[in-house]
Amino acid sequence: MMRPTALVVMVVLGCASLAHAQSDAIKEVERWRLNFTFRETGSYSSDTANWTVNQVASGSVVLSRKPGRTNVFVGTPTISVHYVFSGVISAGENCTFRVDIDSNASPDVVTDSASLTFFAGGYQFQTGNTSLYVPRRRTTTCPTEEVQESISGKSWSHYIADDLPYPASGTTLSGTYVSSEPIDPESPTTEEATLVTGNWEWTIVPDTVEELRLEIDESSDYEAWTPRANPDGSPGSELTIDAAIVTQSGRAPAVQARRWEWRLVQTSREPGIAMNFPPNASDTRPDLELAAPEGTVAQIGADAQTLERFVVSGTSDAVVVRSFDWGAWATLEVVVTLEDERTLTGVAKVTGGNGLRLPKRPSSSYIADVWKSDNGASGADDVDNEAEPPGDGTAGDGLSLYQEYRGFYENGRHVFGAPRKKDLFIKAPEAATTGVALFKRASGIETHARLRDGELPASRVINSNRAQGPGATEQHALVVTMGGAQAPQQGGTARSTLGQAVGGPGNPKMVSEIRIMGDWAVLPAAKRDQVVAHELLHGVNVWHHGEQDRLVAWGLDDENELAELSGPGSTTKIQVFAEPNIDVTETIVAALTGPTQFFLTWLGVESGQHAGHDQCVMRYFSSQAYVSSEDTTIRFRVQEAPGATLCTASTGTGVNEPGRNPQARYSDAAAGRGNCKAQVLVTDAAQAPSR
Repeated sequence: MMRPTALVVMVVLGCASLAHAQSDAIKEVERWRLNFTFRETGSYSSDTANWTVNQVASGSVVLSRKPGRTNVFVGTPTISVHYVFSGVISAGENCTFRVDIDSNASPDVVTDSASLTFFAGGYQFQTGNTSLYVPRRRTTTCPTEEVQESISGKSWSHYIADDLPYPASGTTLSGTYVSSEPIDPESPTTEEATLVTGNWEWTIVPDTVEELRLEIDESSDYEAWTPRANPDGSPGSELTIDAAIVTQSGRAPAVQARRWEWRLVQTSREPGIAMNFPPNASDTRPDLELAAPEGTVAQIGADAQTLERFVVSGTSDAVVVRSFDWGAWATLEVVVTLEDERTLTGVAKVTGGNGLRLPKRPSSSYIADVWKSDNGASGADDVDNEAEPPGDGTAGDGLSLYQEYRGFYENGRHVFGAPRKKDLFIKAPEAATTGVALFKRASGIETHARLRDGELPASRVINSNRAQGPGATEQHALVVTMGGAQAPQQGGTARSTLGQAVGGPGNPKMVSEIRIMGDWAVLPAAKRDQVVAHELLHGVNVWHHGEQDRLVAWGLDDENELAELSGPGSTTKIQVFAEPNIDVTETIVAALTGPTQFFLTWLGVESGQHAGHDQCVMRYFSSQAYVSSEDTTIRFRVQEAPGATLCTASTGTGVNEPGRNPQARYSDAAAGRGNCKAQVLVTDAAQAPSR
């Protein structure tokens, strides 16, 4: 095997009278910097061997005063080596082997193994204890066997130490030396060994301790970055952050880094990846993690919250932050250990604060500044004060600003809340889409109505995935179902057979289901849309224009005349007219003398469900007749049209307008009813008033 290369440079003063004493200026130096180079060349040629060797080594080290010693300075060196060996050597029996080495690397170093020691008459220094495992390839060739190759290694080390004279003046310690070293490439025989020439140069100068700063870059990427997530668990967004050691003067730092330590602190651990996805999440995984930039190696700590990297030299480093949640936050910190054992803690390059808040945000918020700017949002994270649409004057939609920023999943896609409008989430079948659109137009609410299975828990709480992030209340979504049973009739009062807001009118937490009945499907499109919108409005506490309409039966009495049965024992002879004054009683009597013995009639009454603004979505379109204001035995037979707006006053309009011929059908809305836009209540944080 090739023996380790070792070099000891011995410089002995030939005459004591030539030595200079250690000056006071040298004694006052607190730190030194040693720079050295070593160049070695050699060759050998004989009948049995032919080889050459070349190597270049260079290094640098900052030497600080050793604790407890006034004359000894120590440090950990940075060294690089390029070692090249190539040669052929006979091995007997006509065999030869060839050895090739070409290594360019940095050796392992022992901490504080470089030293500088001062004595009265001279100084000594060592470049440090190092070793380099140099890979080599050996190829053996013999006439009687095939070529064989093997790969092994050789250890490499060097050091320098001896008594050296002080300079006549100044504080620069420098010198050169030419050395010879025996090199035995492969064989122990003397004739195959030779000497190679090595040239040493060194300079030791005072190292001025310039104030250093570790800056974390606040680049444009950082300014624009927001956390994101993917449903499959992969990182949703990544951000590369750089940190660099800088000087006050702007010059390159005189010392190099030895170790970089990155860490995320106060990292959020919100359940799921958004407020409603996946439903009922309970995970506690950190929402941000660290990773090494591509092509680099580092040690990643538990939960990927720390990243540690040991380096030979350098003054900058980088780390990758990966996001797994739409509302993630943390603070990124970095500490660098220098070759002189000093440590620096990273500060933000522009703002100057310790660490870097992720995303870019003030210390009082978890929301990215860029999101607030892009969405015109302001206020604290827990604020819930949207004023649009005004509704009944209650601000907010039950979702805090942070929750709207973290966002939701709707129809398989992430969506943000609207920080300046009230949001409402609805789970509805495709058939209800145009009705939901009418609800949105009429109410002015920012409606999210394409929730899928797997995007809403059974509790209907749309912001159920919450732990640390500031919230307002448990806000519920509305759920629309199709094909339900008809709503029951109560006390003779006419109730819709088309839809029902179960538990309402009320705010969303009170309305367990928007049930659209089977009869709905046979209606014209405009009426189907009104039914859906009408019942959804009950889910935000909008009430009917009145509650007095009745379901009655028309049939023939004992005298074979048309009569109206409105309850047990309550029978009234009636006449029926078409507006404005056409008697159609005989037509109806004729219809009743056939197979039909009686038929049910929805009778609209004054200030009932058909009263008020006749284009309002909350006004029923079911009435088939109303009572004459001049003769209570007269009924006017009618057909009502659906409305498509939300009224702002209780005053009757259109068919309900005063002075209409033959009369206003149902007049104004009941006391406390109408003005439906002023009834809208979205937030579940409030108590829904009755009307």
